Amino acid sequence: MNILQVIMVTATIYHAVPEQTDSTPHITASGAHINMENPQSHRWIAVSRDLTVYVIIKSESFFKNKKNWLLVAGVIVGILIGRFGQTSTSTERIINEKSIAVLPFDNLGNNEDDEYFADGMTEDILTELSKIKDLLVISRTTIMKYKNSNKSLKEIGKELGVANILEGSIRRVGERVRITGQLINAISDQHLWAEKYDRDIKDIFAVQDEVANSIANALRIELSDEEAMMISQSQTESIEAYDYYIKGRRLSYFYESAKREEALENYKLSLIHI
Repeated sequence: MNILQVIMVTATIYHAVPEQTDSTPHITASGAHINMENPQSHRWIAVSRDLTVYVIIKSESFFKNKKNWLLVAGVIVGILIGRFGQTSTSTERIINEKSIAVLPFDNLGNNEDDEYFADGMTEDILTELSKIKDLLVISRTTIMKYKNSNKSLKEIGKELGVANILEGSIRRVGERVRITGQLINAISDQHLWAEKYDRDIKDIFAVQDEVANSIANALRIELSDEEAMMISQSQTESIEAYDYYIKGRRLSYFYESAKREEALENYKLSLIHI
């Protein structure tokens, strides 16, 4: 005499196979199959309710076979591992503590034409930081999307997947420049470092080096001799050449042919003043 037995599995079933008696029954759940002997004598129904799967098997002989129990147990374990393993992998995101995004520096000068100078400072500090092997630095293309953004540092840090954010401002007045910068942990909102520089414009390269070294110290990164030398190296000592260069670089990011031609002219002037 047959009895009705129910197995309840906490998982998601992807295919519910209708009642059948003309072929070998199988349960498809996350790609797993249960094959039963004597298909003509077995009928089963799989019903999915949210995350609970009910498998109803109308067979007494099926459960008398220990191998069938092992098959059922194996499918249950496989489904559970796949379900919860996938959930934990998708929800957990490990953030590298030695990661940073340099947000576009704000131009606090009265002259809007100095915007290129603020962008140039941002990109050059980013370049100096990228010379540190143990530091993960987000690219310029990505961080420029946050120029004039109203998002909080926590939101930006989460979107970029970084633990630290450097933000700052720059004000250029004649031959003087004031630069402020602060390094913030985007997870805890803790200030790790902050500094203000009032310098002659000719000291701009030294300021970039100091910022890179200060950030490395704040993040407890020990620079190698090679890294320290690369950071301290300057492509030019000419402020005029540097000014033309960063003007040309900013213009080169535009797609208009006129902007590209203007960028080329600035690059030529930069070479002349080296």
